[in-house]
Amino acid sequence: MTDEEEIFLKVSKKKNVNLILFNLAEDIDKDEIENKAKKCSLIFNNTAGYYAIELVKTLEEMGKKVIDSSERYYYTEDKWIFFLKCREHGIPVPETILLSDNLFSAKDELRKFGHWPVVLKRITGEQGEFVKRADNTYQARGFILIVLFLMFIKYIFFTLKKLINYRYLIKPMRLLSQISREYKGEQYEKFWIVIPSKLIKKLGWKKGQDLGGILKAKS
Repeated sequence: MTDEEEIFLKVSKKKNVNLILFNLAEDIDKDEIENKAKKCSLIFNNTAGYYAIELVKTLEEMGKKVIDSSERYYYTEDKWIFFLKCREHGIPVPETILLSDNLFSAKDELRKFGHWPVVLKRITGEQGEFVKRADNTYQARGFILIVLFLMFIKYIFFTLKKLINYRYLIKPMRLLSQISREYKGEQYEKFWIVIPSKLIKKLGWKKGQDLGGILKAKS
């Protein structure tokens, strides 16, 4: 439990507010959501997780008032929209561009942008997930490739959540790297993902199998 959550619980107790918790870390179905929501006059969302927005929209469809609303979430958790709103109201923000998830288009867009180094991040996400500094287009392209692959793996995790314990899937994963070459004093790395053998068997993957081909790119 975070410091903010502990403070929230203490204040709620002091104000004699009866709290009903929705734990997104555990399985929760529509019937349970409805039963809990019926007991609430106001619902407070204290997570920015991408799964939480689906629960917020579900509760709103049930006629419940949620703080923050799904509309508010759109403007605060979408980093690109947040950038546009800050600029609209004269709030200083770093020079920012919206990159395509196509590797070739992203490479051209970064060249046109022409400011290095850059900080790459997805428009959604939390806790520093998928954030990386790149000093050139080669590093940026490699990072985008890694992000796309990790998103693919993450999608598989949630798809198989009912088949395999979720924590078991996440914790053994490792992103490893080694220096592949050095050029003009700069080191270039290659990366690979270590995946538990039990997960590989569940997925039915074979050694050397093409995992969809969506991450392939010509050099």
